[in-house]
Amino acid sequence: MAKKASEKPPSSKPHATSAVPEKLGGGEVRLYSLKESSLPDVPNPPSERDLAECDWWVVHFPSRTIKAAGSRPNGLAALKAITRAEDKLGVVPPVKVKKAKKPSGKGKASTASKPDDQGKASRPGDPVMLTQVPADLDFDRAMKLAFPNQRIINEIELQLRATEDVYDREGNVVGSKPAWAARNNALKLTIEQAQGRAGEKQPPPPEKKKITYDELKQMILGSEATRKVLLNLIVEADEAAKQPKTSEGGG
Repeated sequence: MAKKASEKPPSSKPHATSAVPEKLGGGEVRLYSLKESSLPDVPNPPSERDLAECDWWVVHFPSRTIKAAGSRPNGLAALKAITRAEDKLGVVPPVKVKKAKKPSGKGKASTASKPDDQGKASRPGDPVMLTQVPADLDFDRAMKLAFPNQRIINEIELQLRATEDVYDREGNVVGSKPAWAARNNALKLTIEQAQGRAGEKQPPPPEKKKITYDELKQMILGSEATRKVLLNLIVEADEAAKQPKTSEGGG
């Protein structure tokens, strides 16, 4: 027998939790024991009679649909079955299934169009936006025409919220999930633009030019100043060679 409502523990901590697969609409299901905790707030709470007859209850989130499990083994088995997309208790609300659109073969090619004055990015379902580029524009100017700053920002924002359809075995769309690959790429691009791209570094200094023997000879023969510099270097080198060498550390 279940405890009376006044005797239930104040917390609503679940005994066990399982994730609901996207095929069933996502979310999670939680198994509650009235001996361990109280039930969470639900739109259609069980009657006092039902609560007195059953200690174990399964609640779906976020819908908060509640079903009696009867016993702990039954509840755990129901949670395990739901992870396999088998809802034996009927606690998960039905998913609104929309049929995938089949190509009719009568589709028309997208007509070319220019971005509007605000350069708004196209939204899912909109026709492909193509830009007519005047023949006298170079590539950089053409890119600015087709991709003004406002459009680029909007396209990145859309990618950060990208989703992809989830299909069942019959090809029906049963839900959606985040398109993480597209979102991650958009996030990396956003961070690069905000912090400065790593590729935009200063070019390395040019390599020092090596002078060949013939070039050095030509410089000496053709310039008195060069000869004086070289003579001074030779004198300094001779003086340095005459200095006694001291061993490291002394002794």
